[in-house]
Amino acid sequence: DDSGATGMSGALVHVDNDPPLVALSLASNTAGTGQVSVIPTVTDDGTGPITLVLHWGDGTSTDNCVSGQTYSHTYTYTN
Repeated sequence: DDSGATGMSGALVHVDNDPPLVALSLASNTAGTGQVSVIPTVTDDGTGPITLVLHWGDGTSTDNCVSGQTYSHTYTYTN
């Protein structure tokens, strides 16, 4: 300021946004067919959007999944 005085001010802001909790349950696994069905379950504290995608591990995925819904996938394999 004009008298040569200086000062500092600051504030510490902490934003709570815990990560969502995710679980994946096996709904069915049909032997010999390569078909599997799973149920993803996601819970969040509600402070942010959740995008749920199932990556099946064979280069395919299912986008825009809904928590609690069943999703099926068929793997191709050779004997």
